[in-house]
Amino acid sequence: MTVSPGITFRPDAGQPSYGVVTAQTTRIQVDNPHLEYLQVRKKTFDYSIPNCPMQTAFPAIANDPGYGIQQPMPRLTALTQDQYDEFLWKYTERKAENTAIKTLPACMGAEANPGWNFVEIRVILNPTNVRPASYTITENVQSKGETVAQFTTTRTLVLDEKVTLTSYVPVKADELDLFDSVGMTYTRH
Repeated sequence: MTVSPGITFRPDAGQPSYGVVTAQTTRIQVDNPHLEYLQVRKKTFDYSIPNCPMQTAFPAIANDPGYGIQQPMPRLTALTQDQYDEFLWKYTERKAENTAIKTLPACMGAEANPGWNFVEIRVILNPTNVRPASYTITENVQSKGETVAQFTTTRTLVLDEKVTLTSYVPVKADELDLFDSVGMTYTRH
């Protein structure tokens, strides 16, 4: 087994750790990439992030009354690694997860609710197509057995050149338990 830097594989088949969804699904076709690794980590922070810093960092998300899993038309957004790192840099004391959120002057005395957190989705694909080909890779977010969001990216996949996809989904703290799993689908163009 090849271990990629920064990734820990659990050697035993015991209970998964809290916040890790282990279900992996994909449509099987001859030239689909091999899903080498899929991890869904709920709660990248051990505590809820107050609403005001989220409104400042991601106004289109935190100020949208239609955002969330429990909406009649569920709506979620996936942030890139760069966007998440920028949030950590600007809004946390030590520029890292699980450090105090900075107190912004605009947030003094502001209502803390709803609280927020992030769900990290990390995928490693190993392409199996003989010739380079363009694929649409879709992460299908499941809640109560239904797809509530789809995050797509198009990449050119080349045999044996692994692809790592990492995204962060802002989720209201009271909806974290509704984020059940992520399934993968691939479409070759």
